[in-house]
Amino acid sequence: MAGRHAIRRDDVANNEGAAGGRAVTGTIADGGAVVDRDAVSSGSGVARPDGVAPDSTSSTFPATSDSSASPKRLRHPRFSQLRNLQNPQSEQPSQSQRSLSTRGQHPQRSQKGQRSRFSLLNFAPVRAFLRVAEVVVVVAAVGIIVSTFFISVLEIRGTSMEPTLHEGDLVVTNHSSKFATGDMMAFYYNNRVLLKRVIGFPGDWVDIKPDGTVYVNDVKLHEDYVQGLSLGETDIVFPYQVPENRYFVLGDHRNVSIDSRSEAVGTVSEEQIVGRVLLRVWPLTALGPVG
Repeated sequence: MAGRHAIRRDDVANNEGAAGGRAVTGTIADGGAVVDRDAVSSGSGVARPDGVAPDSTSSTFPATSDSSASPKRLRHPRFSQLRNLQNPQSEQPSQSQRSLSTRGQHPQRSQKGQRSRFSLLNFAPVRAFLRVAEVVVVVAAVGIIVSTFFISVLEIRGTSMEPTLHEGDLVVTNHSSKFATGDMMAFYYNNRVLLKRVIGFPGDWVDIKPDGTVYVNDVKLHEDYVQGLSLGETDIVFPYQVPENRYFVLGDHRNVSIDSRSEAVGTVSEEQIVGRVLLRVWPLTALGPVG
């Protein structure tokens, strides 16, 4: 027939020998078809040309005008699947497999992190440090509460309370407004805290003689704590009556102390009072109550 080439059994056999004994052999120079030997012999014409199906009633294939073209081999898709089965290493894990493997690793990492944290807390120096930190925080909180509502620690500046207190001494005062004659009072004055001795109470008459002797309500005070008895600088007239809700105070070093004898300081109101001085805590050699 014109335009077609008939394939004989001998041609198939010869092509099989040339292809190295493969089970599926036989080529058409121009058709590029691979024909099964049994199909050719039986005349079924089962072939796989390039896009052209063979005639079901004959074992002929379409021919082309160019008989010198190189033969082509076409592989069935099942051949690729068989090749993949023979080389499983080439297959990549699926997304589900990767996600499963990843999810399986996460709990291990978290458990390791928890174990490391727990082991750090169980480390003896860390526990000791945490305990010390807790103690420091508690002590600081207690100190703030106590200093706010109960006591205050004050440092002495100046020489107005010598010889009882000296510059640099530390004293403790309790927040109290109950005083007796001769008690040492801490009070606010111009954003500072001053320490003086209580001499007169509200309504008392205070008189200071030229030699520095002090009388309260015509009763002489015996002041063993005083250094250098003198009238000192004063701009008020004696005898002087203490106003209501106020206290008359003097320093121990009468020659240099500025106190209620001067209107610059004046008498101390109850609102100014910080508290009563209880004891000296520094220096340690002078630790004890303040007289």
